[in-house]
Amino acid sequence: MECKPYMHNQNIGRIGEKRAEEYYIKQGFKVLFRNFRTPFGEIDLIVSRNNLTVFVEVKCRISTNFGYPEEYINKRKLNKIKKGVQFYALKNESRDLRIDVVSVILSADGEVKDWQVYENVYA
Repeated sequence: MECKPYMHNQNIGRIGEKRAEEYYIKQGFKVLFRNFRTPFGEIDLIVSRNNLTVFVEVKCRISTNFGYPEEYINKRKLNKIKKGVQFYALKNESRDLRIDVVSVILSADGEVKDWQVYENVYA
């Protein structure tokens, strides 16, 4: 995928979300929702395998000049995600719930340069 100068943040985010989705599918997860909206914000990806439902927050950056992507998830953002998970759980049957963070760093041409999955993230 090509990365144009001044590429819009949504396009950068989509590249990261696609990478995260591919990872979870390879791990045997089924994608339940992409960009699931709640009154507390959006959950980038919701995947499920057996009795486990994982809520994935994806952070993607072209540069690490201002920090790594995962560093942009602060306590406030994580609390919003937790409230979104609770909202989902009220409306959907799930036994085990987990929040993961996927950090993606892109090269200037939009290729995935580095990525990391942080499982079971809580504040």
